[in-house]
Amino acid sequence: MLTRLSEILVCPACLPRETGLELSVSEQEGDDVIRGRLACPTCGQVYPIEDGLAALLPPQGHVPGVQSKYEDPRVVASYLWSHYADLRAAPESLAAHESLTAMFPQASGENDLALDAGCAVGRMAFELAGRGYFAVGLDLSRAFVETARRLARERELYYDEPIEGEITAGRTVRLPERFTPGRVECIQASVLAPPFRAGVFAAAASCNILDKVPEPLSHLLELSRVSAPGAALVFADPFSWSEDCAPKHRWLGGAMTGTLDCRGIENVRTILTGQGWRVDQDGFVWWKIRNHENHYELIRSLTLRATKHIG
Repeated sequence: MLTRLSEILVCPACLPRETGLELSVSEQEGDDVIRGRLACPTCGQVYPIEDGLAALLPPQGHVPGVQSKYEDPRVVASYLWSHYADLRAAPESLAAHESLTAMFPQASGENDLALDAGCAVGRMAFELAGRGYFAVGLDLSRAFVETARRLARERELYYDEPIEGEITAGRTVRLPERFTPGRVECIQASVLAPPFRAGVFAAAASCNILDKVPEPLSHLLELSRVSAPGAALVFADPFSWSEDCAPKHRWLGGAMTGTLDCRGIENVRTILTGQGWRVDQDGFVWWKIRNHENHYELIRSLTLRATKHIG
């Protein structure tokens, strides 16, 4: 974990109260804490840093049972293809991340922070770094975060891509020069309890995560809490509601009854507006996920770009 991150971290167990964490270092290489811990002086919770990865996991109530699938190497390989195959012009790949990144302004200074909420294997975080931000990614999946951090430090990564059944082919992800080195850090944490001080991020991305969490409204409210006045938010989601992820009464759309019974994108727009955001762009983007050589999933995510009110 890069030491500069400790300045903005708070205890996720104490939220909504923001309690700063005390960093203890056992092993460090330059600005990177390899082994240590983050301790809360209020509740006593201790969060480990092992092999450079800070795990600031919230109470178990925030972790859905379906989460375990994201630790599977084949799922990690699927996400690596979805995030990076376009960089090698792989057949069938799409440039969804570049389309979304174009919706963000350039950072106004080198100290501007950007959040990639639900970063998976890190592509949006790298894209934000390429636009001048210091990008922070978070995800519940340890496998995802370890993969993103390895890419951030080594700039390339070899993995086995499923072809058919047990047959795989070796693939290598190589980051282009436009993804600025040293400008990305990823931690293991929840988008429902992001362990950051209020108002620290000048940009935030929420891509295909809203319909995967047990409390979608909490995710939007937390995005607003950690975003600074004037911040840019890019939101994308296919609204594939499922009771495997969230009980129906917590869906932000898609249900036939309840107070939020219209389409999800309109509810998100209303919620963001109520939190002081001005929605100034909408549309959609196509994503593709590759499970193996003959099995792809095509997903259309509806998008919003919003700016947080100043003053």
